[in-house]
Amino acid sequence: MGSRMRKFLKAALNALFLVLAFIPALLSGFGRVKPVYTFFAHACATVPGGIGDFLRGAYYHMTLRSFDLSSRISFGSFFAHPEAGIGSGVYIGTGAQRSAPARTRIGRSCF
Repeated sequence: MGSRMRKFLKAALNALFLVLAFIPALLSGFGRVKPVYTFFAHACATVPGGIGDFLRGAYYHMTLRSFDLSSRISFGSFFAHPEAGIGSGVYIGTGAQRSAPARTRIGRSCF
């Protein structure tokens, strides 16, 4: 599959999951209502595979201080604090919990 088609499909999936994650993000006050934010962060962490990666990316894009959609957060991983920021091309593996400090900033292309 060509890179142009791959980019298009990824953009379409990101758009779809942004729509799906909008209600949880809205209910959490886009990260400002901490108990609701945490509930949905945990819920998103339990969705496996690529579907979960896109769902987590969409939710964090709308709720974290910053989150680039080119980044990937794997199954079982979540951010306990919405004040975190994630740059582009970041990969966080399975089961990682980022809880301290609250104002964590993970820069571009970190693994």
